[in-house]
Amino acid sequence: MNGALSGFGGSLRLALRRDRARLPLWALGVAAFTAYCSQALRLAVPKESDLAAMASLMSGPAGVVLVGPGYGFEQPSHAAVFAGGYGLYVALLAACMSILLVLRHTRAEEESERLELLRALPLARSTPQAVALLLLLITNVTVALLSWAILVTTFDPWSSLLFACGVAMVGFVFGTAALVTAQLSAHGRTAGGGAFLALGAAFAVRGVGDVLGFAHQTAEAKGSWLSWFSPLAWAQQTRVFVADRWWPLALGLVTAAILVAVASALQSRRDLGAGIIPPRESRASAGALLAGPFGLALRVQRGSVIGWVVAALLTGVSFGALAKEVGDSLGKANDPLIVAALGGDPSRLVDGYLAVCLLFGVVLAGCFVILSVQRLAADEASGRAEAVLALPLGRVRWGLSTLVVALGGGALILVTTGAATGAATAVAVNDASQTLRLTLAGFAYVPAVAVVAGIAFLGYALRPGLVGVSWAVLGYGLFASMLGGMLKLPDAAQWFSVFHHAGQPPFIEPNAGSLVGLSAVAIALISLGCLQLRRRDLRAG
Repeated sequence: MNGALSGFGGSLRLALRRDRARLPLWALGVAAFTAYCSQALRLAVPKESDLAAMASLMSGPAGVVLVGPGYGFEQPSHAAVFAGGYGLYVALLAACMSILLVLRHTRAEEESERLELLRALPLARSTPQAVALLLLLITNVTVALLSWAILVTTFDPWSSLLFACGVAMVGFVFGTAALVTAQLSAHGRTAGGGAFLALGAAFAVRGVGDVLGFAHQTAEAKGSWLSWFSPLAWAQQTRVFVADRWWPLALGLVTAAILVAVASALQSRRDLGAGIIPPRESRASAGALLAGPFGLALRVQRGSVIGWVVAALLTGVSFGALAKEVGDSLGKANDPLIVAALGGDPSRLVDGYLAVCLLFGVVLAGCFVILSVQRLAADEASGRAEAVLALPLGRVRWGLSTLVVALGGGALILVTTGAATGAATAVAVNDASQTLRLTLAGFAYVPAVAVVAGIAFLGYALRPGLVGVSWAVLGYGLFASMLGGMLKLPDAAQWFSVFHHAGQPPFIEPNAGSLVGLSAVAIALISLGCLQLRRRDLRAG
């Protein structure tokens, strides 16, 4: 192809060659998660007549925050409970996959300077973005086809196709959002942080919107006007397996088209390797803080830490402000199933809701620490690490400096989430003690997040590409904490969740021995990472 897309065919073949294992694994992973959720639900609750208890839990305020409005829960079926209870998390997994895919083939290529080398060939400026967009489309269509092929063996074929298309729509929208964030910053980590913050904001907006509409919802209309500002809600508003509405998917297609146009316009207005948002001009002489590796790592990640902390603050305030409304709704409902699920004590129903809210802070903190450790791999690939290590600086001290900033930032995010949730709850329920109580509850997750950071650091020390293993650990831990009880995961499966050992504060107080054990595991992982980093050659596995 010539002109605006010259070099498209060769670039596409190169991208497919590079991702010949990654793309199938991503697509199969999302499809396997879909298969597991659909089949585990049938195994856990074989009779549809027994689904009422599970649907009742999901229909409560805490369940609405966690899974969405839940269409069809009034007369639950396996298909409706699967779509309403677990469909959101299938869509979230597809969104994460799409963001990582787009950033890998856009901003990461520029940051590593590989794209500059390719541009020496007859390659048009817009070709890399077009290749990333086509890969995004191919991957999400593959996910949709695989998911549909799995669900059609159990559920209605037409409704299964709608569910699969809804998942692909969410993935495509957030993939195109990553196209936009890739144009804004010259650094892949910042672009990724922006895309994941957009995903987190969409989740929070959907959660708050659905809870606001909880008191006035009917079987036909659930959520509120605020929910419609989230692409995640568009997939849920298809009412799959209940009413099968296709038109909400059009909102995703229109949004994706707008984002692609914005990304193309932004790309035409910036230089290769640069971002739309220019870096601030630095002072002629560095301060004393930048004289060491820790000061440098802190300075480089300062903006990212501030952004994630602000996101944690907004999330905590949004959910904490709803505590009284949630408590009143649960009290009026007086549902014995919900009371039994939350310990049998009606006075602790709000604690169950607050425990769910704190898990969103864990999501933010876990994503931040992994992305921070990934910066080591990016610095190594770009050659910046070699320039720094040319000074009298050991690689272990260099790596630990970034890790300390990651751990400190993760702890700050957790404490901010707890404090913000506690302060908003204190105002809502007129109980000042909630602030300190929930701040400590957020801090209780620090050892578990440190384990995730330790796995990421050890993975980097072994081989930069192995940092991605920590994403699987984080995802499984959150999956087991949020959905393990509903799916009745075995105790052994729950035990392998790193967050299971932190309890579920403030609803389930953490065990001091478990927190010490998690801290010891984190220290051991970091120590092994230091030993391996000292032995490994840079730019070598």
